[in-house]
Amino acid sequence: VAGFALQNVQSQTWQHASVGQRKKLSLLLALSRPVPTVLLDEPFNGLDDAACEFLTTTLSTHTADLTLVVSHQHHPLFDTMTSLQLSSSGLCTPSFAG
Repeated sequence: VAGFALQNVQSQTWQHASVGQRKKLSLLLALSRPVPTVLLDEPFNGLDDAACEFLTTTLSTHTADLTLVVSHQHHPLFDTMTSLQLSSSGLCTPSFAG
């Protein structure tokens, strides 16, 4: 909650949360449990810099066996992970952090 700066949202109902707050709450719920696989589609879209940094740290230390992040943007988190990039021609280029 503190990592996504949602302390003031705890007393609100879901319906009164902003779009950004809802996204942070969704990510918080998705990452709050130990699961074997995490699949996130565009998780950095719409997040402020502090939330992106917190999400990056959280993903890099999460205990999931597999974390799959789909994004059209490059993010520093991807430099530390094994990634697969798709070009406009559809070819896959594996990229391994090291």
